[in-house]
Amino acid sequence: MVFINCMLLVTYKQRSVNSDSISRLYPFYHLINRLDYDVSGILIYIYKYIHTVFHFHKVYYALVYGLFPLFYNITSICNYRYSLSRLYLITYLHTLNISFIKIEIITGRKNQIRKQLSFIGYPILLDKRFGNYLLDRFIKNIIDIQGIQLLSYRLSILYESNCIPYISLRKWLSLKRGKQYLRKIKH
Repeated sequence: MVFINCMLLVTYKQRSVNSDSISRLYPFYHLINRLDYDVSGILIYIYKYIHTVFHFHKVYYALVYGLFPLFYNITSICNYRYSLSRLYLITYLHTLNISFIKIEIITGRKNQIRKQLSFIGYPILLDKRFGNYLLDRFIKNIIDIQGIQLLSYRLSILYESNCIPYISLRKWLSLKRGKQYLRKIKH
């Protein structure tokens, strides 16, 4: 956990941990970005008494099956609401037929990325709920990976008269608490 200022708190969520259970640790803060149980990444909490958040930008990275297009806009209905994502191909591993992609979330809906990618035929690796079970079994025999291959990487927020241009996983890990966390993982 790292306090950016008294209004914002940033922490890292490991996969197989519920975002809501972490929220109970910070009773005076609201969770801004909820992550699915299987997904790891950065969580931002904002002080309860801040009423207006003007802008929020989220960036994720994922490994998906197939050759992904260079750029793709996905508009769909998730949980009965409009949702929009922008996806960019970073690299393609032709030997495994896997694409590494960057995802910018314009609207935040529950399971938005996972549903959208599965719907257009590019399921995320090891996604138990929306993925491809047969391909997952095959890929586990070839490479040693565990858990869904989706990561919340960068967040930015504009609230009241303050702006946090971005908080990235790399930036968080470089801070003192992040370094302590990395040491725990390595042991």
